[in-house]
Amino acid sequence: MPFIDGIRLTDRIRWVDANVPIIVMSGDEIGREALAHGANAFVPKRVLVPELRSALTQYGFPLAA
Repeated sequence: MPFIDGIRLTDRIRWVDANVPIIVMSGDEIGREALAHGANAFVPKRVLVPELRSALTQYGFPLAA
């Protein structure tokens, strides 16, 4: 994100509304830090791509090879 990092964004969201679900998709270090700042869940990028590809394929979205 060009204007704010995920940790600061998490802090600001929590300041405005403590009940908004926050799921962070990032590298391991940032994700764990985001959890410490109030994120609800963390999905490492290294598993995001295969999981997303599988879900898209399952629901019929065409994917490039």
